[in-house]
This record gives sequence, C-alpha cells and structure tokens, in this order.
Amino acid sequence: MLSCYRVLDLTNEKGFLCGKALGDFGADVIKIEKPGGEPARSLGPFYHDIPDPEKSLYWFAFNANKRSITLDIETADGRELFKNLVKTADVVIESFKPGYLDDIGLGYSILSEVNPGIILTSISGFGQKGPYRDYNDRDLAVWALSGYMYITGEPDRPPLAPSYPHAHLIGAMNGAIGTVIALNQRRLTGRGQQVDASSHQGLCFAISIETKLPWALSKVNVTREGKDTAALGMQRRQRRLFLLGRSQFRQAQRVTSPVDKGVRRRPRPAGNVGLGERRLEQIHRGRGETDTRNA
Repeated sequence: MLSCYRVLDLTNEKGFLCGKALGDFGADVIKIEKPGGEPARSLGPFYHDIPDPEKSLYWFAFNANKRSITLDIETADGRELFKNLVKTADVVIESFKPGYLDDIGLGYSILSEVNPGIILTSISGFGQKGPYRDYNDRDLAVWALSGYMYITGEPDRPPLAPSYPHAHLIGAMNGAIGTVIALNQRRLTGRGQQVDASSHQGLCFAISIETKLPWALSKVNVTREGKDTAALGMQRRQRRLFLLGRSQFRQAQRVTSPVDKGVRRRPRPAGNVGLGERRLEQIHRGRGETDTRNA
C-alpha cells in the first residue's frame, strides 16, 4: 500500500510506533540512529534475558520493518548528509522537543526548500504550538492532563495510570494517520506540509466518548469506578451511555413521529423487530454470541 514511499525516521520512544505502522503498510522506513546506536536499544526485556543492544525485545517490537543507519545531525556534515537523504524521501518523522529541528537548521522551512514535496511529521506531548508546547511531556504527565487518570482507580484513593507507557503510543499512531492523509493531499497539490501530532490532543479525543458525552446527555460528571478494574468500569460507563443514547433516541422519535392518525408508519420486516436493539443490550450485558434465527 505504501511501498512507493520512503520515510526517514528520527524518532525516539515517543514516536517509534509511527514509523513501524508506516513500515507495516509497506513504506521503506530508514531509522536514523545516533553514532553508537539508539539509546532505546538498551531497554529491556532482552532475548534470553541477556542485556545486549542487538537483543532488546522492546527495540524489536517497535522498530520492525525498518532499515537503519547512523548519522549525527548535530554536526554540519551530518546535516548536509541528511538534506541529501531528504531529496529522495517522501516523509520525515521526528519526536524531538518542539523547535529543536528549527534550532539546528533542519526545520520544515529548510527541508521544504530542499524538497518541496517533503512531509514532516512532528510527534510531541502537547503539540508544536500553544501554551503547553514546552511542558514536560513525559508519558505520566500527558496521561494525567488528558483526564484518563482521573477516571481510573478507586473512588476513595488517588487516581492511577496504566502500568505501561501508553500516552505517546496514541500520539505516534495519530502521526501515522496524519502522514497518510498528508501523502494523499500531496497527490492533489504536489506540495508537502508539516503534520503536528499531539499525544495530549489524541488522548482528549479518545476520552471524549467516556466523559464529554455523559455530560452532554445528562450532566453526569464521570468519576473513578472502583475495584471492578478499569476495563469493567469502562464497560459500565458504556452501558450507561447506551441507555442514555437509547432514551434520547426514543424521545426524538416521539417528537418527530407523525401525529396525524391518518399517517401510518412503515412496518418493519417480519422477524426482525427490535433485533438491533436486543443485540446491543446483550453485548452490553456481557453476553456472547446470540442466535438471531428466532428473533
């Protein structure tokens, strides 16, 4: 699907998944590592529990389907070599602190002069612009500010975070999606662009169905559910949303239903009355497959 595109990957742990996703869809992804190798190669767990830069399972997981070279873009020679690579590339992805590439002379304004069709995808905690751009964007901080931490845990204890760094995975995947959209737009315009992928924005969008919708429908402020675990708590919230949505839908039906006794509603096909609604109820009650033949 993406085999005709070349991607230069300058990311660290915040953005590894973006390049992997593009590589999984066929793009030629070249991971550019610092001289001596990417520091993330030292992250465990390791194959057979033997610490070795060539045996990091973490590295294997997030950097599969990538080629690799070493290049120091902080030196003048390294920057010139990188610009030569940009001439034949389609995408550059990076996850440095906002403004870093501009400071060393490799920002989008410079790269677009080298290659007008280049797409620069920048992945960060809080985006490239705005009042939060320089905040510490460690995974825990991004997760907390998104609101996800507030609804996770026991109601009478402090909020919790997941045991695995999750926030920047959302930002990296949003970066991959934005990159594909930008590539499609380039087919129409012939011009590249910079994609700003904010992990915080992505998380806020993801949580909106759990927090904003209950408030919009019934002024319910979602809180931590307790010891049923986050997954069951989410299931319970989704159940409430389903019931609220059904109630709103029925109310809308009553408002918009024909009041003239001479107007008749179109009859439903025999054997399918209420099938969708019953199936949704079964799903939200935790039931598995259902036999719809006698519905």
